[in-house]
Amino acid sequence: MKHIFIVNPYTCKDKTNGYIETIENLCHDLGESYDVYQTEYIGHAEDITKRFTKEDDVCIYSVGGDGTAYEVANGLQKDVPMAIIPAGTSNDFFRMLGLSADNIPHILKETIIGKEILIDYGKCNDKIFLNTTTMGLDARVNHMVCEMLKKTFLPKFMLYGVAAVTNIFNPQPFNATITTNNSSFNVKSILIAVMNGRYYGNGFSPTRYADIQDGEFDICIVHNTSTPRMLHLLPKYFKGKTENIKEVTHLKASKITIKANHPVHIQSDGENYMQHELCIEIVNKGLHLRIPHSATIE
Repeated sequence: MKHIFIVNPYTCKDKTNGYIETIENLCHDLGESYDVYQTEYIGHAEDITKRFTKEDDVCIYSVGGDGTAYEVANGLQKDVPMAIIPAGTSNDFFRMLGLSADNIPHILKETIIGKEILIDYGKCNDKIFLNTTTMGLDARVNHMVCEMLKKTFLPKFMLYGVAAVTNIFNPQPFNATITTNNSSFNVKSILIAVMNGRYYGNGFSPTRYADIQDGEFDICIVHNTSTPRMLHLLPKYFKGKTENIKEVTHLKASKITIKANHPVHIQSDGENYMQHELCIEIVNKGLHLRIPHSATIE
C-alpha cells in the first residue's frame, strides 16, 4: 500500500514543515511508499483525492482539521480508504476514536502501521459529511465566524463567543416539515442537528450517544424558545444533557428530509451554505477508515 498525505498548510501553519519531515522520516524508517501533497486552495484536497482509485492501492491521509477531512471524504473514489491526522483546531471527528490528539508523530506512526475499520458517513443532498449537518442558529454562528476570520487576527474561540452571543439574541426561528423513515411532522425550530459523529464546533456534543457504526443518525431538534431559556439550555446542549427537556426533541433515523419555509444557514462539517430543503441519508459502514493501531474501535 502507498500512503498519500494531504497536508493543509493553512490549518497546520508553522508546524507544516515539521509534520512533513516527520512523515518522511517515519515512512523511510518503516520502509513504506508515500507521497506528500500540500493544499493550495479551497477544494484542493478533494481534487487530489479524486485522482486515486482502489486499483492504486493507496490510503489517503487528511493532515489538517475537520474541513480537510471533509474535502478528502468528498473526493474518495469507491473503496479507497482514508485516515485522519488531527492537525486542526478542533479535530471533532478524531474524538470518535477515543484517543488523544496531542502527539501527532505518535498518531502518524500508529496510523501508518494501523488497521482499517468500516464506518458510517452521511450524504446531504450531493455532499458527504463525517460529523454532522446542522441547520439554523449554530450554522449561522459558524458562517459569521468564517466571515470575521477574513477581517481580523483575533483567536477563533473569541470570535465564536462574539458570534454565539450575537445570534442567541437574534435566533431567527424557522418553520420546517421533517420527514423520517416512519414519521412526518411540523416544527418551529431555531436549530436542527443531524449527527453521525458525536462532536462538532470544537466539542459541542448534543447527542452524546451517537455511534459512527450503528447505521443511524442521532438527531437533535431545538424548538423555538425565549432568549433567557436559550442561555440556560446552551451548557446542556454543549454536553449532550438535553434528554427530558421540553424544548428539545431527539430522534434516530437513517434518513431525514427537512423542508424549511425559507432558505436557512446550513453547515456540514464546518462548510457553510444556505438551503431550504435537505435530504440526508446515512451510508452504513460505507467508508474504509484507517485508524491508529492502538485504537479500541473495531
